[in-house]
Amino acid sequence: MEGEEEIPGTELFRSPNGTVFYLSDPIRGMLGFACEGYLNTFRYAIRKGEKIDITVSGTSTSTSLYVNGKLIDDLNIQTLYFNGGKNKMNYVRTLVFPLEKTGQFKSRIKNLKLYQND
Repeated sequence: MEGEEEIPGTELFRSPNGTVFYLSDPIRGMLGFACEGYLNTFRYAIRKGEKIDITVSGTSTSTSLYVNGKLIDDLNIQTLYFNGGKNKMNYVRTLVFPLEKTGQFKSRIKNLKLYQND
């Protein structure tokens, strides 16, 4: 990938069920994805002029971001509290990559590969 300056909310892919993978999420401008009403962001932002290899990998309990082969962030099970902290639930941050539509972005994507592990 060759990075360009992207405005917050720049989508890479979207699916009809509302899942979105962002090159620049709408809040902080980080790589991330929205699924089931939750915004999940990786601790990484694409920078203009940057040439990088990005890998997004998932299991049944987490989604991980690698940049140039180095693990940057692992979004695993997150405990969410509500009702003033009296109640909690576990949110599993997994991703089925949305491939219905591509967004409008400035960065250049090269050699895109998608794999499904059974």
